[in-house]
Amino acid sequence: MKSGQLLKIFTTQSKARTLQLCYQLQSIKKGSLSIHDYILKTKSVADILSAAGQLISDENLILYILGGLSQDYDSVVVNSASRCDELSLQEVQFMLQSQEMRLEQLNSTISLDLTNPVANLAIHSQRNARSGFSPYYGQGQSTQGGRGNFNPSGGRGGRGGTSRPTCQLCGRQGHIAVH
Repeated sequence: MKSGQLLKIFTTQSKARTLQLCYQLQSIKKGSLSIHDYILKTKSVADILSAAGQLISDENLILYILGGLSQDYDSVVVNSASRCDELSLQEVQFMLQSQEMRLEQLNSTISLDLTNPVANLAIHSQRNARSGFSPYYGQGQSTQGGRGNFNPSGGRGGRGGTSRPTCQLCGRQGHIAVH
């Protein structure tokens, strides 16, 4: 084989590889990756492209990164995309990591509320205490109001016979943290 033919084969393979990497860069999605790992993955493909002679500007890299994010990051995407020529890659990464932390906080709060029925009971009890309805009527504990209170020692008491329960967490009367 002549050197010209080898060069042509190498050039064709190199262009095909470059196109493949460009497509890969455009199609990277964050998915379940952390922001740090997602940006690292995107930057590594951009670095390989740069080594092959296809330089990717920070502005374009930011656009690729923003394009692979889910709707959870829309506020950062809208803010950054409109001024990506003014922002550095580090600034965008910081904003995305801040949003990621916020999402983790919200998700942990939501899962805490769903998995802790005792906390929901305490909140429910506080609301009912304000309305005069007692979820404890007939159970030995009560709030003031209603038609009288159940007396655990037998018989019905009047309006003030039984003290209100005290919460173990906040110390306020009228609800309990653990039932």
